[in-house]
Amino acid sequence: MSIPKNRVTCIVVGLALCVSVTTRGGEPVVAVSDFMIRFGGVAPANEQDWQGGAQMEAECRFWQDEHVGVALSVGASTWQACDEYAESGDESYAIVTSVSGDTSLIPIGVSLLCRMPISPYVNWVLEGGVRYVFVDSGVIATVDYVDASGGYYLEDTIRTKNFVQGVVGLSLEGSFAEPLRLVGSVGYQFDLTEPMETFDGDDMGATSFDAVVFSVGLSWDF
Repeated sequence: MSIPKNRVTCIVVGLALCVSVTTRGGEPVVAVSDFMIRFGGVAPANEQDWQGGAQMEAECRFWQDEHVGVALSVGASTWQACDEYAESGDESYAIVTSVSGDTSLIPIGVSLLCRMPISPYVNWVLEGGVRYVFVDSGVIATVDYVDASGGYYLEDTIRTKNFVQGVVGLSLEGSFAEPLRLVGSVGYQFDLTEPMETFDGDDMGATSFDAVVFSVGLSWDF
């Protein structure tokens, strides 16, 4: 699947505008690097497949000046699948299906950052980036079918292919004890390529990991 150009363009153009507004031409600025780690929860947009989840993210952020930076990011999250159980049939057959379990995601990628100071100790930070997401599925589906001639029982993992994800977010950072800063963030993550699912070798179509993300954490200079 190709990456939707309109979503990528929105991220790049928005951050480019922010950079052009905040960059101070001609002023010498000492670049600073920091490390940030944050923990939070996800509220899935796809409520048919996912109940919710928890995630953590670590970023090394390299500030080019007071306002503009880039970040290298790695994270981990666990998504709880919606439990499903269904029975159907008549006098000639019966079928029972179920789905349960969770899926682990490991996103790795880069972000462009735009920092907007609102006081000597507090900053807004706008972030936009791209992640390649490794998927380890632990969602198990079962099919139990019985009719007059016999039947069969099938149990297998619903496998999900790795995919590419876009992220946008806004953080409020406040310094409380140098060099430590408290960080509170809200963001949105969205699929740029479809996470395709298979069961017992058969294509099930795509799920979605679009979600609103809330997190808190710490950052410190290094």
